[in-house]
Amino acid sequence: MKSKSIYIYGGVFLLVVLFLIIFTYNSDSDSKTAAKNNMPNDEVHNNLNPSAGGMGMGSVSGTAKKKLEDLRVAYESNSADTSTAKEYADMLNAAHQPQKALEIYETILKIDPNRVDILLGSTFSFYNLNDLEKAEEYTKKVLAIDKNNHEANYNMGAIAAAKGNTEKAREHWNNVIKQFPNSRAAKIAENSIKKL
Repeated sequence: MKSKSIYIYGGVFLLVVLFLIIFTYNSDSDSKTAAKNNMPNDEVHNNLNPSAGGMGMGSVSGTAKKKLEDLRVAYESNSADTSTAKEYADMLNAAHQPQKALEIYETILKIDPNRVDILLGSTFSFYNLNDLEKAEEYTKKVLAIDKNNHEANYNMGAIAAAKGNTEKAREHWNNVIKQFPNSRAAKIAENSIKKL
């Protein structure tokens, strides 16, 4: 049971990070473009610079593609393994294939409709497909199961912001800060409010 919760929390954390990256990217693309063009000259970033003899972004992409292919093969050989199915769906989401991810999430939800990690993954997929109504619907399902889920509470604000309702977003994020003051979601909510 302990190992199952590790996968659940790990998956939830990954989805929140991915959701926040997409949200932040959409709201602040100019500063990200500038940052990309001015890569720091340090030990970590030098390895990503092909002109410096590093492995380059192509190798990172190749590694991700291989991992995605390995997960596809594992999933297709045993689609009843919900752990592998979830990992594959999460990777599809990260690879900007939310529709395929949703298909897999739905098969898992047929087995256990109360899997918070899968509902959060579905929220992320719907958000990426710009289906904000479905993203909100699935986030509300999470909150019906666990009203204190930090990620879902944060996501309600992100969905409101994406819909253009900044006051509602600010309200949700202020509630996250107030209810979960020491959480990572609260810190992210504080930064998100500043960007409204």
